[in-house]
Amino acid sequence: IAQTAVGGVLLLANKDFPARNLRELVDYARANPGLTYGTWGIGSSGHLVMEWLKRQAGVDMVHVPYRQTPQLLGELSSGVLRVGWADPGSPVPFIESGRIRGIAISGNVRVPRTPDIATMGEQGYPFEAVGWFGLFAPAGIPPAIVERLSAEVNRFQRRPEVAARMAALNFEPPPVKTP
Repeated sequence: IAQTAVGGVLLLANKDFPARNLRELVDYARANPGLTYGTWGIGSSGHLVMEWLKRQAGVDMVHVPYRQTPQLLGELSSGVLRVGWADPGSPVPFIESGRIRGIAISGNVRVPRTPDIATMGEQGYPFEAVGWFGLFAPAGIPPAIVERLSAEVNRFQRRPEVAARMAALNFEPPPVKTP
């Protein structure tokens, strides 16, 4: 019916990890085969983006799936895990406190609360796909209802306070699209 939020995923590193950008991470991974990285689960967008990056860069890294993002961020900030992926919002307090560092973000745009984290494309590995959220309904809903719901969501998405909330969550500006 409507897309409600969109954003890339963040590639992160422990504050003491030697790589500060994607090129340095790739170089480090080449020199240290078997480097582990964490995500919020097998088949998650972070897992799939890293598998793509591994293939593009020709590096050997080992996936460590976590059950929850908070656990991953705790272990990343403590140094148990050195590299990991997370949604754009959850790691912001860790980044702002200096406990973890952003390496890259997937998608085509930098996001509001972490504007210094360059996109993968800006760093030589363009990965334009992003995650998104939406409003769905079962098949067979009358088109007039779908159109009305879509119009109402889009009307809401245009509000300045919604844009401010999306920015606070570190997401891209709210999307306004047709069903």
